[in-house]
Amino acid sequence: MELRSADDERKSVDIDYWQARHQGDGDLNATADGLAGAGGAKIALVRQGRGDWETCSADRDDWTSEVPYSALTQGTYLCARSSEGRVAYLRIEAVPTEAYPAITFYGSTWDHPN
Repeated sequence: MELRSADDERKSVDIDYWQARHQGDGDLNATADGLAGAGGAKIALVRQGRGDWETCSADRDDWTSEVPYSALTQGTYLCARSSEGRVAYLRIEAVPTEAYPAITFYGSTWDHPN
C-alpha cells in the first residue's frame, strides 16, 4: 500500500479491506508529519519483534492516534485497530522523502473482529 499526504486520492486507507479511500476518510491517513488513525482507529509502534496476532490483539497501553515518520524506518512494524475493531499489522517498506513523498507499507488484517 502506498499513501501520499498531498494526494487526496491516495492519502487514506480502510484497513478492514485494504482499500484506498478519498480525502482522509479511511482508518489510516498519511499526514505531512506521520501516519494517523481516524474515526476511532488506533496504531501502536511495535518496539520489539514482529506485528503478530498475539502482540497486536493484546491490551496495549501504547495505542495512539499518530506515529511520526521520524519514528519509522524500513522494516518497522506497527499494530493497528480499525474503526470497526479489527486488528492488523503493518510493515513499513519506505518512509516519505523529498524525492519520494509517500509512505509505503505491507499490511494484513486478521478475521477476528473485537
